[in-house]
Amino acid sequence: MNITQLLKSAAVLLIAAGAWIALEGSPVGAQMSGIDAIKSFDKDGDGTIDLNEAKTAGAALFDKLDAGRHGVLTNKELGDRVKLWQQALPSPNPFKMFAAEGNITRDEYLALIETRFKLADQEHDGKLDAKELESEAGQALLKLLQ
Repeated sequence: MNITQLLKSAAVLLIAAGAWIALEGSPVGAQMSGIDAIKSFDKDGDGTIDLNEAKTAGAALFDKLDAGRHGVLTNKELGDRVKLWQQALPSPNPFKMFAAEGNITRDEYLALIETRFKLADQEHDGKLDAKELESEAGQALLKLLQ
């Protein structure tokens, strides 16, 4: 096999892997509607979810999932919310690198919530309405809150 064939094969493999990663990480099965999310997480009653409300819900979920109280979550504990191998995907999925052992700390989880929140905030007003929560980016955020 010459270098050209090897590069073509590698390109096909990367494209196939990228498609699989995109499908695996996408919110194909939406968990809840935007209206239901607002009912669940809008603590100040303004009809939207702000970053503080999202982080509060995410922190509560992290604590619930961290049954062993080790301060970290593994892929198993995370379920289908996010796979730790997604941390290196390029924008619009700018996840930072997590610990090499495959754990995510509470601070890293909250940073991921903030990243997903900003991606979902299409109006750039610091608040997510029902429409924004029903977008692909909004549904990805909701995976981290419930």
